[in-house]
Amino acid sequence: MDPLRHPDLVEIGRRLRDAFDRATTAELEAARVAHRRTRALRELLMEWEDAGCAVRVSTRSDRHLDAMRIHAVGLDHIVLTARDQRAVVPFEAITVIEATP
Repeated sequence: MDPLRHPDLVEIGRRLRDAFDRATTAELEAARVAHRRTRALRELLMEWEDAGCAVRVSTRSDRHLDAMRIHAVGLDHIVLTARDQRAVVPFEAITVIEATP
């Protein structure tokens, strides 16, 4: 008998493969959700940038930026400008963002 085909090892191998498949599926779904959320915010910000919208931003650190134009949208941050001010805000820090007319 092949030692690698022992019934106990076959069962353990199947269980490990099933556990790995479940973990991989969960990680893949979490990555898809994170990508979808980041992509959605980034795409919205790029649309607002193209439209020349001003935005109001609130961050986790209770920082509030009023009526600033979107200067650039990066992969994980936004650059805002207003007259002589410039602010770089990471997406993860944004709690509220709204376009102003």
